[in-house]
Amino acid sequence: MRSGCRASLGLVPQPLLIRISFQLFDGNIIVVHILCVNTFLLCYNTCMENTKGFISKHKEFIKDAVIAIAIAAAVLVFIKPVIVSGESMLPNLQDHNYLLLSRQAYNIGEPKHGQVIVFPVEKDDNRLYIKRVIGIPGDTIDIRDGDVYVNGKKQNQSYTLDKYTPGKVRNLKIPRGKIFAMGDNRCNSQDSRSDIVGLIDIDNVSGVALLRLWPVTEIGTIKNYK
Repeated sequence: MRSGCRASLGLVPQPLLIRISFQLFDGNIIVVHILCVNTFLLCYNTCMENTKGFISKHKEFIKDAVIAIAIAAAVLVFIKPVIVSGESMLPNLQDHNYLLLSRQAYNIGEPKHGQVIVFPVEKDDNRLYIKRVIGIPGDTIDIRDGDVYVNGKKQNQSYTLDKYTPGKVRNLKIPRGKIFAMGDNRCNSQDSRSDIVGLIDIDNVSGVALLRLWPVTEIGTIKNYK
């Protein structure tokens, strides 16, 4: 279901800009790491190799470098940029969509139905997957005859690719600290229906998708369909 390609790409920054690099994995998501190495080295070399007079002369440059580092550090604490890879979230998220995740969503709040989450899968070499929350702690999940039931209530599937969910799940009670999640492309998604993924530990969730930044024609918040 998933391609076996592996590639990498680095974007060379201008001075004082944050370096953005990312590595493409075989999984459903690609993490983008934001680094400030160039900015830090520029600041460090300026401070160490030049006289006090030079530092005084270029104090605005140094101040800008320090601010850039501080902003990058703050961003990394709260935000995680990712790139979608694969088709498991069609039609709502496409291959190569750029997203921003909230790292702290489950540190300050509880999981909600319909949220799009990113998480590592231990049985798949800790590759990161992106899926939609269907069941939260306390819910009972049933999947039968192509329909999904949460706590006995038939769920709307109009937002999914095929409006149909294959597989069978019988009276699955979601325990405390776990999530049941599926891709929107239900016929082509490895998710909580499979033994490889299974129920997801809330503590292992990398983040909740908040914004789509690319393509520009689809910039906006991520809809929590449920």
